[in-house]
Amino acid sequence: MRTSILIVMLDFLVCSLLLFVIGTGGEHTQFETSAPKTPRVHEEFTPAAMQAQQEEWNRDYEQQSLLTQLNTASTENQQLRTRLNETTATLAQQEANLKTVAEEKAQTETALSNVQQQLAHVSEERQKLQQEGEAAKESLAKLQIEESALQQEKSQLTQQAQQLGQTVASQQATIRTLSQQVLSSQERVESQLTDVAKGQHEMGATLAQLDEFARTLPATIQKSVSGVHDEQQAMQQNLAAMAEDVKGLQTELNGDEKTGLGQAMEGIAKGQQDLQSRLDALMKAGQGDQIAQSLNAIEAGQDALRQQTVKLGEQIESIKARGPGPYKAVKGARLGLQVAIARTDSSSESPISHFRSTAYPPVVNVGGRSFVVANCQTLGFNWWALSGDGEITQLKYTVNRAGNTPWSGALTGPACVLRADPQVVAVELSQPTPGVSTMELAGPDAIVQNDQHRLYVFKSTAAGLSFEIDTAPNLADARYLVVKRALRGVAAWFENPAYRADVGDYVVSSDGKLVGIMVSRERCFILGKDNLTDCALSVPLNDGRQFLRAVTEFQKLK
Repeated sequence: MRTSILIVMLDFLVCSLLLFVIGTGGEHTQFETSAPKTPRVHEEFTPAAMQAQQEEWNRDYEQQSLLTQLNTASTENQQLRTRLNETTATLAQQEANLKTVAEEKAQTETALSNVQQQLAHVSEERQKLQQEGEAAKESLAKLQIEESALQQEKSQLTQQAQQLGQTVASQQATIRTLSQQVLSSQERVESQLTDVAKGQHEMGATLAQLDEFARTLPATIQKSVSGVHDEQQAMQQNLAAMAEDVKGLQTELNGDEKTGLGQAMEGIAKGQQDLQSRLDALMKAGQGDQIAQSLNAIEAGQDALRQQTVKLGEQIESIKARGPGPYKAVKGARLGLQVAIARTDSSSESPISHFRSTAYPPVVNVGGRSFVVANCQTLGFNWWALSGDGEITQLKYTVNRAGNTPWSGALTGPACVLRADPQVVAVELSQPTPGVSTMELAGPDAIVQNDQHRLYVFKSTAAGLSFEIDTAPNLADARYLVVKRALRGVAAWFENPAYRADVGDYVVSSDGKLVGIMVSRERCFILGKDNLTDCALSVPLNDGRQFLRAVTEFQKLK
């Protein structure tokens, strides 16, 4: 477009120059040969006008060029704005598309992860199914083998059923025979219990006669006979209680246990008869030296009867230990304690006095140390013959353990008389005791938390004899529990005294922990770790002179 304008302008200039040189009419069209004249030029074509015209053309050209450039620029700017708007819209659309794509990508990734998990789960399930299929194949093969074996067993069982049919008849005959044997065994036990009861009745009459006989004896011998009488009476009460236990345990006994109980009761019946004959001999002997010999024979008979009672008690205890309750714990943590003390007194009619005691106290664990806990009466600290002048000629404390691992050893002491209650004594075991376990102390806190209606009294004078009791806190002294009597009034007259708590018996919780020691028939002293090792007095058990001196101090403590 600019080139064409330039060509037009050049043509116009050339034409203007020619007209200027040649002229446009008449006389001016011929070349003058005469003297030159000054040419006439149109004022519009004067150099100044031409210059002005040219400048005006240049200005117009420049304006036209600028206008064209402006229009071109405007058009381009409009196009650029349009493109910019389109680009902006495109970018917004692309951004929206990118967001959508990002969301779809996230969803796709989530879906892919879920698919991967599902694929992994499916792969695991597939492996499990393959394994189960293989196991099922193996099981099927085994079942096929077992089916064939069952077929064989079925045929064998058919044959055995025929044989069993023949055997059942013989077994029924055997059962009838065994039933007759069981009935005869029960009758035999009942007969043995009847023999024991008969012996106890006769022993009761003999003890009544012995009581009357003792009143005619000198004071010293009378005390010895009274001691024999009291000990035998307590033993008879314990035997009566054990006989009731045997009756109650009839349904739980097997053949061996029935045989063992029968032998023990036969031994007790024979021991009662032998001891009764010795008591009869004592009463027939009258006064004199034969009384001392008869007393020794009676004490030996009591020891033999006590050993028979121990065997019966251990069997009863073993049967009870199979069930719930504290019986097993007490059975494993109980020792037999035998005390033998002899003292001479020159001023007495009988120069030698004897004290014998047999008890079954528990063994407790306190800080890794084992203690035998008993009442001072069991250890002989209250024996009447220890007061006054005299000399100890025999001082023997022996602990023993029966059962599968029998053991016996001396209890050398010293005995710790508790400061909290001097009637309770603890003696540490200084040597190992095979087959003996220890009990833990229940303590005052445990007694409060436990159900106090689930406490048991274990007799210290009869192994295996125990019963449940009701207790209540002693409001006057928190160190003691009050043991309630099960029967009161006239009904208490017919109650066996063996079913009452007595001095020296010990109270145990239902979980087999030692609660305390009976210091009277109604009060139980609660044992604790602190009061069990707090001694008001130490009594040596292996030196007669020091023992007598310490016991004298003990009697002052009371």
